[in-house]
Amino acid sequence: MQKTLSIIIPIYNVETYLEQCLKSVVCQLDEGMESLVEVILVDDGSTDGSGQIADRYAQSRPGMQVIHGPNAGVAAARNTGIKLAQGEWLYFMDSDDWLADNGIAMLLAGMKRYAEADMILFDGYRNSAAKEQPWEHFAHSKRWRAGRKLHKLQRGVLYYPMDFPECRVSLAAPWDKLYRREFLLRCGILFREQLQVLDDMVFNMEVLGKAGCAAYDKSRIYHYRYVEASITNKYQADRVTQDKKVWDYIEWYQTRQSAEAVWEADETEAFRQAYYCRIIRSFAICCRIHFYHRENGKCFGGKQQYLKSVLGSSPYAEAFEKVRFGNLEWRLKALVLFVRCRLYGGVYLLHLAARVLSGG
Repeated sequence: MQKTLSIIIPIYNVETYLEQCLKSVVCQLDEGMESLVEVILVDDGSTDGSGQIADRYAQSRPGMQVIHGPNAGVAAARNTGIKLAQGEWLYFMDSDDWLADNGIAMLLAGMKRYAEADMILFDGYRNSAAKEQPWEHFAHSKRWRAGRKLHKLQRGVLYYPMDFPECRVSLAAPWDKLYRREFLLRCGILFREQLQVLDDMVFNMEVLGKAGCAAYDKSRIYHYRYVEASITNKYQADRVTQDKKVWDYIEWYQTRQSAEAVWEADETEAFRQAYYCRIIRSFAICCRIHFYHRENGKCFGGKQQYLKSVLGSSPYAEAFEKVRFGNLEWRLKALVLFVRCRLYGGVYLLHLAARVLSGG
């Protein structure tokens, strides 16, 4: 049966948070809503009690189904949801977060308000143990039509400060967006399962490369839970390898876009610059979760030697050499300056300063 909205929730070992996530959804599904909304829970091979919690909720909700499968990663889990969904629009939640009060009603209202859009961007909240902060992209609602404005937004997914200095938070996440299902199916857009990191960024990059219209709605629909020990903060021994898979894919994507003459010459260069900025920002993240992480067993000299070897490899060497300073945030400008001057001790000092400023 055709639905208006499909909510897709990948689940993997989140029994601590899953109850709050699912309660935030089902408490909004009254009798009228259940005819409009379906909820697809994709258990990605959980080894804790997450699968049983999902089953318990689904047994009492006719519009909720659970799919259990082997662990294949969040991209594969989201793709499973896309293939099963019957909704006109798709919405992806993370299973350790929760919907804002009246979040579903705000999503449905956004669909009507921006009926011509292929993707709709929303606001939310960032929640940590210490406080709740607004997750706000822009000061005013917006529409972007096909052409240069959407190409600019696409670059913003890679690195928003370059083209959108007024933007306040990342444009890469999937949980603050609605997607028209017919558009995704027609364009063959899925999450890239070969990518273990930044697959959501790549997905949104490709969505905006094909969309005819995108919109921004100021409604705060979602609570994003920031957890210090989450995947974005814990030690990742293979992070450089996984990042390089992303850079290889984006290189291929740029080559295809150029061959199809999608961008004008200045837009091609602008995309390249956004790509360089993204590589440098990800390198800075690697300093935290890989090179200098406390669980990295190398001695300091070994860490520095490995860091230098990465900086000398593709595409890092090109990005640090060719990025324009004016496109970067000040901390990344300092990082580029140290790397260009081969002052690798300065890279470590920047990492320490960032830790102090973040309270880590």
